[in-house]
Amino acid sequence: FCVHLFGELPGALFATQFKPTINVVLETLTSHVSQSHDLIGLLLLLKINELLNQEMSKRKINELSDFFLSAQIVLKPKVKELFDLNVKSIQQADAKSMFTNQTDVAPKIVTRRFAELNASILRIFSFGDHEDDTIR
Repeated sequence: FCVHLFGELPGALFATQFKPTINVVLETLTSHVSQSHDLIGLLLLLKINELLNQEMSKRKINELSDFFLSAQIVLKPKVKELFDLNVKSIQQADAKSMFTNQTDVAPKIVTRRFAELNASILRIFSFGDHEDDTIR
C-alpha cells in the first residue's frame, strides 16, 4: 500500500512536501540564534538536535537528517562565539578590583556564575550517557 501510494522512494515525497516548511523552520532558527546570547540555551538546542538525530537514525527514519545537519551548522558557530566571549571576559577581568576588601571572604558573583555555567555545561554534555536519561 505504501509503495503504491508514495512510490518507490517515500523520502522523496516527504522532501518535496515538507521542504518549504523545513526552510521556514531553519530561517527562523537562524534568525533567533543570531540574536541570542544565551549559551546554555544554545547548548541545550545543540544537544536536543543531536539526541533527536540519533533517535531518528535508530528508527531508520533518515528523511530529516539533512535538517538536523543544517540546524547543527547554524548552532555551532554561535556557540563557539559565545564560548570565546566568555573566555575573553574572564581573561580581561581585573582581579584587584574584585578583591578590594581583604576581610570579605564571601564568594564573588563571578565565581558563582562560573560555577553555574560549568555545572550546566557538564550536565548538558553528559546527558544521554546514563540509562535514566531518555527522551520521553
